[in-house]
Amino acid sequence: MRYRLPIWLALVAIALAYVAIAGWNGTHIRSNLLALLSDESRDPVVEASKQRVKELSFQKAVFLVGHAEPTHAIKAAEALAHSLTTSQNFQTVTLRPDSSGMAALLSAFQTHGQGLLSSSDRAALTADQGQNLAQRALGSVFAGLLPVPVATLENDPFLLLHSYLAALPNPAPLLRMRDGILLRKVDGMTWIYLDTRIKGDPLSLSIQKQVADAVTRGEAALPTGTMLLRTGAVFFARAGADAAMMEAGTIGGVSILGVIILLVVVFRGVGPLLMNVAAIAIGIICAAASVIALFDSLHVITLLMGTSLIGVSVDYGLHYCCGRFGAGQTPQQRLPRILPGLTLGLATTLIGYACLAIAPLPGLRQVAVFTVVGLGAAFISVVILFPAVDRAPQRAAPAWLSAIVAELWRIADRGWFRWAAPVLILAIALPGIAYFTANDDVRRLQKQDGDLLRQQRQIEGITGFAPQGHYLLIDAPDTESALRAEEDVGKHLDGMVASGILTGWRGLSQWVPSTHRQNQNRRLVSDRLEQPFLAAHRNRLGLSAAPDGAVFVPLTLEGVAMPKALGSLILVPGQHLVFPGSIKNPDELASLMSSNTAVQYVNPTADVTSVLQRYRERALMLLAVTIALTYLLLMWRYGWRGGLAVLAPPMIAVVAAPLIASYAGAPMTMFSVLAMILVFSIGGDYAIFCREADRDHRAITLMAVLCAAMTTWLSFGLLAASSVAAVHEFGLTMIIGTAIAVMLAPTAQSFKSRHKT
Repeated sequence: MRYRLPIWLALVAIALAYVAIAGWNGTHIRSNLLALLSDESRDPVVEASKQRVKELSFQKAVFLVGHAEPTHAIKAAEALAHSLTTSQNFQTVTLRPDSSGMAALLSAFQTHGQGLLSSSDRAALTADQGQNLAQRALGSVFAGLLPVPVATLENDPFLLLHSYLAALPNPAPLLRMRDGILLRKVDGMTWIYLDTRIKGDPLSLSIQKQVADAVTRGEAALPTGTMLLRTGAVFFARAGADAAMMEAGTIGGVSILGVIILLVVVFRGVGPLLMNVAAIAIGIICAAASVIALFDSLHVITLLMGTSLIGVSVDYGLHYCCGRFGAGQTPQQRLPRILPGLTLGLATTLIGYACLAIAPLPGLRQVAVFTVVGLGAAFISVVILFPAVDRAPQRAAPAWLSAIVAELWRIADRGWFRWAAPVLILAIALPGIAYFTANDDVRRLQKQDGDLLRQQRQIEGITGFAPQGHYLLIDAPDTESALRAEEDVGKHLDGMVASGILTGWRGLSQWVPSTHRQNQNRRLVSDRLEQPFLAAHRNRLGLSAAPDGAVFVPLTLEGVAMPKALGSLILVPGQHLVFPGSIKNPDELASLMSSNTAVQYVNPTADVTSVLQRYRERALMLLAVTIALTYLLLMWRYGWRGGLAVLAPPMIAVVAAPLIASYAGAPMTMFSVLAMILVFSIGGDYAIFCREADRDHRAITLMAVLCAAMTTWLSFGLLAASSVAAVHEFGLTMIIGTAIAVMLAPTAQSFKSRHKT
């Protein structure tokens, strides 16, 4: 037994060295709050499409460089492009888009254009309105609205290919090309479009810093009068990570400061302060080492929510240190008196935290490991370290604290309190049912930076391009089937565009129709345009007689080099992506696609929201499991009636906390349910400590419980002030629940005569 302390200190030293080495080597810190969620794949193809869309959007960063003078704007954009390129932090920096891919596609159109028709021309020919198309071509040529070379008219006298090209979707419809650069003039400012793709994971803090530094250097070199707008996942992720890290530092720092002040005021000395700080530090060191070893990374949510460890782990040290307020207790005698209650309290708390480990959430598994290991290490430190270093004599408790405790026990000893207090709390809480809601919207998980949102909206207004998170996934046996399925869906999408429901859409079939569609188009042109009108039409244009018809060869995806932007819409042959534009009600798309088995509507935001809802329901089941396991443990110790008496305070807290929180507009979420699990576990500690206290020591026990509750309020109360909705709701539920639990903890003395020994 005498070697326990050296062995324990050696293990702590190893953990400290491991954390230091990991920090020196650059521990990977994740900042994406969606990393809290596991990838619940409903279909491997769908998940592959999500990954492709993520690659297309997450690594993309867009800049607009603006200046009042167009030439200065171009020079500024060129300077920024050069600076970003030389920084080596970007895969591509595109100021002048490479037109070779599009030129190859346009050349293929010239060769195989006989089967290409815009949707409006196809509709006109289907309605037998070919004469209108002939008159349109004549009007364009003779009015001089469209200067057309004779060679073009020879091959395309009805200008069907020109109409087809004009109808192709434009991802940035408000921009214009000038000297190979996309730009637009708005309110006296010329804006230059600069498209980039960053290297590495935009959710990595190191990548975010490198990109931010590169942009800052490039911006510093811009001439006076230049404005720079930016948008991209990397910028939003960095802003979110900065806010989360700042909150983590603030919450952790203020929590530690509050605990220090509390310990100094209550114990009037530095000994308890140093011992408890040592226990907290050991807990955090061991917790961080275990998380890094198991997960090879840390998530900012682990750091933020893990700060609650400070307010919980100090409970054990407070119970030990409050023993100095008793009579006739040496440091070696203090621990045995409180050890049964501490051990049982630790067990019930770990049950709640351990339930987080079985939740299918990678980020929350980190939180579970962090807290379970941290609490265990803090507990061991109290058991092994405190008696070895404690030299404090017995002394009286502060008069103000003794008076508060005496009054609380006087009230708790009254028979009416044991039923009136729970009834009063439930009476306050139950009207909250009228305000009670559940909200699992994933968009509430991360606070968006206001300045970045302003810049994003400004970029969308200038370019006319608003990226959408949803898309359609075509999954067919082969390319031809995929194109035909896309064309079938395209008819419905065109109808939605015509009715104003949808702003537009972008898909491969708009550029390269299916062979079936091209053959249909060719027959329509031949039967309803060329046969009745071609000869007279060529004569009016002054063209020679039509040459003998060449063999029609349809255009195919396999037979043309696709531009990179279009090629990215192909996952594998037969699997295509279709991107709708803005739509007021995405459910209309979902219902539209439900009838076509080859087409799936994928809305990652809605999918994650659905996952959060399912996890909230699972978390409620975890709460039921926690309650059941805890009651079995309490029944073993106190009997069935005594177990219920100890169970009642945390149970009432769990029921009342979310209802009272609803008065403040806080909905029930997965995170508030997880907080309810911890309210039950920590509140159970308070009830157990009061239950274990005998008549001579219950005043000291309640002092320790009140001090422990105050440290919990310090840590969790500050979480309630977080700007991140998930953390705020977690903290709000915790502070309300623990307040109720500590108020009702003395009622656990009910049926004390049946306490098993």
